[in-house]
Amino acid sequence: NVTEILTDHDKKIMWQDDASMTSQGSIYYWTKNSSDYSDQSHEDTAYTYCNNLALGVFSDWRMPTRDELLSIAKNNSNIKNSPQYGVLYFTSESVDNDTSNSKAYGMNIGTGGILELSKTFGYHIRCVRSF
Repeated sequence: NVTEILTDHDKKIMWQDDASMTSQGSIYYWTKNSSDYSDQSHEDTAYTYCNNLALGVFSDWRMPTRDELLSIAKNNSNIKNSPQYGVLYFTSESVDNDTSNSKAYGMNIGTGGILELSKTFGYHIRCVRSF
């Protein structure tokens, strides 16, 4: 359904904007493996969720970068299923200089603030695709 996708022509990306985005149950982990923080193969990971997402006629969804996630915070008024203030979202990027590799960048979309989030805690995800 095309109404479940938001297009950002400046960034040349499409955003997942379906009703599941407002659900408090849509929590995903970066990893479930605390001995290997790069392991994203578990079914509850944000990576797996985005890679398996089929929305509209598209199946090439992925996790957003920090820059992409920031663009949705700036364009919040265009989002039908608007992110809730104070809700934290994962990005696809591991924290720079994190020697344990246990943190990923995230964002409070309500404020646009970039945060360092534990990869083993559950947070929201909003998938994107390039075009």
